[in-house]
Amino acid sequence: MFTQCLLSFIRRDSGAVTVDMTILMAAIVGLGLATTAVVNSGTADLSQYVDDQLTDMVDDPTSLQMLRANHDASWRAELQERVAGFNDNRLTRGYNNLYARAQTGNANQRANRIDRLGVFEAEMIARGLPIPDGNTRHADLHAAWLATYS
Repeated sequence: MFTQCLLSFIRRDSGAVTVDMTILMAAIVGLGLATTAVVNSGTADLSQYVDDQLTDMVDDPTSLQMLRANHDASWRAELQERVAGFNDNRLTRGYNNLYARAQTGNANQRANRIDRLGVFEAEMIARGLPIPDGNTRHADLHAAWLATYS
């Protein structure tokens, strides 16, 4: 249908048809631009909000839920500072070691390892390092520990 309309427009050269089609095409382009502007601003606002929320979660080690009472904000900040000094290879090795050990031991040992794992995981995410496929995230390990030992 559109193709036929376009061909008809090209073949006709009378003034009224040309003016009508020009106005119609300008209206369609204007509507498309207006729609794009509305969608773009809404998308930009939403993406900025999501970015802010994710950045706050990763950048603030105090937002991590800890299991051990002695793992307060100063403990987390000190560990975060130490872990931030690790190179990527050492950070990944430390994470993998803690992850393997967080599944074993008594309740206190597991809680300690899960708490430390959360700081390592936050640093890996902040650096853009991948969390190994199949690994349970810190928040889920935390919830499982609470379900088992609380």
